[in-house]
Amino acid sequence: MSHADFRSLRRFAALDGVRAIAVLLVVITHSRGPRPLHYLGGWNGVTIFFVLSGFLITTLALREEERSGRLSLGSFYVRRAFRILPLYLLVLSLYIPIVLVLKMGDAGKFSRALPFYASPLPEIPFLTGGGHVPFEISWSLGIEEKFYVVWPLIAFGLLFYWRRARLPLAVALAAALWWAELTPHASRFVFPYFHIVVGCIIALLLHKQRSYDRLRLLGRSVAVVPLLIAAVALQIWSAFGLPALIVPVYTLAVAALLVGVIVSTRASTGFLARQPLVYIGTISYALYLTHQLGLGISERLVPARAGWYGDISSLAIGLALAIALCALLHRWVETPMIARGRRLGGVLNARKGKNEPVARSGPAVAGSASRLTV
Repeated sequence: MSHADFRSLRRFAALDGVRAIAVLLVVITHSRGPRPLHYLGGWNGVTIFFVLSGFLITTLALREEERSGRLSLGSFYVRRAFRILPLYLLVLSLYIPIVLVLKMGDAGKFSRALPFYASPLPEIPFLTGGGHVPFEISWSLGIEEKFYVVWPLIAFGLLFYWRRARLPLAVALAAALWWAELTPHASRFVFPYFHIVVGCIIALLLHKQRSYDRLRLLGRSVAVVPLLIAAVALQIWSAFGLPALIVPVYTLAVAALLVGVIVSTRASTGFLARQPLVYIGTISYALYLTHQLGLGISERLVPARAGWYGDISSLAIGLALAIALCALLHRWVETPMIARGRRLGGVLNARKGKNEPVARSGPAVAGSASRLTV
């Protein structure tokens, strides 16, 4: 794929497939079994989400800046809020009676965590290591939300007149966060941002013709195959515990593979762009939030004494229940709220445009890219 083709893309269909794989890994790691599946290192699905988020959000910001002259931070924040919060708050409201009334989960831990879930700090119950807490999956949203607030403000607000400083800043941040992985107390709270910043670096590199041309090598089989082998090996190795210095290497392998998917001409029609995976990727945010509800119900329907057959059945039933719920949420909540956020964001842009006319140039990114949230 040429750089011009990349810049004209309005939808990265193959990345929906990547999102589907990421969310399915998360579902597997939260399921009852069977045990061999847990050696897949499914929690790394969140790492994949983080890298994707950094890439897509930065790409959207770069293209809006080219198209409109400057990223409208107000419009950006409105779109993000309508993308994340309505569905999040609805699912949280479902958890409250399910856990506190029906007792599906530790009601005591959930009650103590609830004030954090209802605040901008939903990651605290998980990161402070309080054991399994219902809805602790929301920890990654706390990380994402802070990235959404800080990164556009710095990279596209404060550095608007010093755009060349964006890439050095991102690289310096990634290096500092990698070093933080070696600090046990700080690592848990700050290292997750490393994955997102790596995604930002990918976006900044691919946006420029010269660096894009250099990275096109990663879209060829001679590069993709060894990268895939390395990522899978690290994925499985992580189930047994990776040394601190090696953990970021997995993220870099994932990032390189994502670049290969993005620049490859085969990605738009390959396995990752098949409709079942694309659909799961489209509803991945809802599935990420609700899959533990489906698994919780299925694990009560299928007894653990059924062995591996029961574990597989429980996983399949739980996934089917979660997808059915997500289809409804996507149709009646997620899609309307995304549309409303875009309309309100457009109104803000229009009002600003009346007072501050700006030149318009360059392509836009729409479709799944603008809908990504982990």
